[in-house]
Amino acid sequence: MSGAGLSFRIGLLVAVIDVVVACSPEPVGMPGIRGMHEEGRYAETLELLASLLDESPDDLALNHLYGVALLATGNSGMAVWPLRKAAEAADDGVEDRLLLAAALLRSTSSEDGIVALGQVLALEPDNIEALIKRAGANLEQNKHEEVLADAERVLALVPSNMRATLWRLKSLADLDRIDEAKIALEETVESLSTSKASRALEPRLCGMAAELEEADGDDDAALHKWEECLEEFPGAEMLVTEAVRLFDKRGDHDRSEAQLRKAIEARPRKLSFRKALAARLVEQERLKEAEQLLLDAATTEEKAPAAWMALADYYRSRDDAAASARATEQALHQMDSVLPVVLGQYADDLIQAGEFARANEVIAELDTPRLVNLLEGRMLLAKGDPASALEKLEAGLQLWPGNPTARWLAGRAAEELGDFDRAISEYRNSVRAGASQTDAAIRLAHIHEAEGALGDALFVLSSRIRANPDDVDAYLSMIRLGRLGGPPGTSRDALKALSRLPGQEVTSLVTAAALQAGVGGAAAAVKVIERGELDLNAPENFRALAAMVEHLASAGRLDEGLTRVLTALEAHSDSAEFHHIHGRALRASAKPADQIKVAFERALELEPEHSQALADLARAVAEEGRVEEALALYDRAILADDNDSSSAWAAVQLLDEKDEREPRLIALLDAHPLHAKAATLLAEILVEQNGDLERAEQLANRAVRFGGGREARDIQARVALARGE
Repeated sequence: MSGAGLSFRIGLLVAVIDVVVACSPEPVGMPGIRGMHEEGRYAETLELLASLLDESPDDLALNHLYGVALLATGNSGMAVWPLRKAAEAADDGVEDRLLLAAALLRSTSSEDGIVALGQVLALEPDNIEALIKRAGANLEQNKHEEVLADAERVLALVPSNMRATLWRLKSLADLDRIDEAKIALEETVESLSTSKASRALEPRLCGMAAELEEADGDDDAALHKWEECLEEFPGAEMLVTEAVRLFDKRGDHDRSEAQLRKAIEARPRKLSFRKALAARLVEQERLKEAEQLLLDAATTEEKAPAAWMALADYYRSRDDAAASARATEQALHQMDSVLPVVLGQYADDLIQAGEFARANEVIAELDTPRLVNLLEGRMLLAKGDPASALEKLEAGLQLWPGNPTARWLAGRAAEELGDFDRAISEYRNSVRAGASQTDAAIRLAHIHEAEGALGDALFVLSSRIRANPDDVDAYLSMIRLGRLGGPPGTSRDALKALSRLPGQEVTSLVTAAALQAGVGGAAAAVKVIERGELDLNAPENFRALAAMVEHLASAGRLDEGLTRVLTALEAHSDSAEFHHIHGRALRASAKPADQIKVAFERALELEPEHSQALADLARAVAEEGRVEEALALYDRAILADDNDSSSAWAAVQLLDEKDEREPRLIALLDAHPLHAKAATLLAEILVEQNGDLERAEQLANRAVRFGGGREARDIQARVALARGE
């Protein structure tokens, strides 16, 4: 699996944190649990607290302790329910409301957390923690007036509070009260001149001075100040992070990359810098560089388990579960003690890699029934048995009803079984429990889109973006829905937000060109890409070159498109992507079949599992009547990218015999349950063969529900007639 598999593994990472490999064999009462919390042993109390709550679900103390343990172990989404129960039942409830606010801020939307903090402040107007948390939440939403009010309120109570001081400075600047902000900054620097905290705050205050110059409209002075700050503090994480964010905001992404490299040079062991740079390189398709950057961190020291885990995360992002498992094994060998989160993640990697025997061995080491049910359900789903998987997951959900990953898995199983109402319910529950922990929101949006319920799809995507504002897929889905008939401005606003994300220059430009093509035609799209001033000869910008060539072909400028590709190949003849684009340009220009095939074959020599090159070569081979060879190529394309249904559908269309089509259609619908054409065709085959008419009816109903149109309705009527209805 690709995106979905990754989302599951990310969700499992959050879920497993809540589990302990083995609980204490001795009964532990409430004092014992509190004592373990005082020692920081939160994870060890989770299973016991869950069991006690099964017996006494309304016990306020148990709900409080369970919420605290969940929050402390990183599972904020699951902590919301017990903390809300404890907070709402208590007369005072300040502590629980503060904890609830923290859980809400981390797991859902800032608005819910702000409401909870307002309830705390209604009880205790001078609660410093609540004021600080609310200011921070409002800062994320750019509510500068509210930030300033809370910051000044804190400073009136505690003049030395540095966080409030910094936020006051920032809010003044954001409100264009630059002169006041500069005076306040000077006063802050002066007051800290003799403070021990001065050195630690110097990088941040230096950056603040640069921000104020920029806000005052003096770009030259701002740039000079940033250079001074970064020269003096090249490895200061807060300063580097803020500087990179501002460089990105100005569109100077090359400067951001250069600064991260300087930061790594200054602090080579600082993993966060390497991870940030690697993420940028991945977005630019510079995968070998990203991998090497993390591999260097893992191999330059004798013991570097955190670096190996970062490398494992990278492999997961590339949907390479086997490599992720191997990297995790390296980390395990170097760890003095193995945390449950690592063991559970390792088991999931093994499942995703198809190493079921080893996964079973790891699962056997876990002594937590609900986690075991989750992993075993996941394994059954991976083995292609959604019915058994759903049974196992239902057993786990009885013990763990608020787990977002278990709900997501149940939704996946239900979707594969064709029970879309159940899938929708499970995905909704997963989103409520933790919108950022799985791709449930994306899958739910796809179902609504297929149903034609664009408003529902957009609503779900909005919740996803609130929880995960860097989700590129969510923005692209919103742009697509906007083009299909969403509210005016939907596509424009989503594209604007997408363009602000680091590393998305190519994606934003290609998407903007596609939008313009729909309005002003292919020639207008070409102009959009030209104005982007990207180097189309650079391999990392291959998607922009592909879009340019496609739009040139649509505008009738075929020779110009071919010339651009050949120029890029002269610069980088080792680029599989450029050879693939060349093949498509040749096909669009109706060049000889042998030339087209040579281009695709060269792409596959360089990248054997290039899914689109495999599919395009299969098409070329099929046009020559070599069906078996084409089917083999399509099968390789399916394995290379299981998110794309086009190769599976193309393979079906090559076949004439119904008994050959049927198994391929079943496999296609297992992987892509919303494929209306496949559902229609399979229903037709079942009717013509007098096969399983109940199954045919389900498929026909599915096809009608998900946009199959007149053909689907015709088959639906034929099925009803065959059943004597």
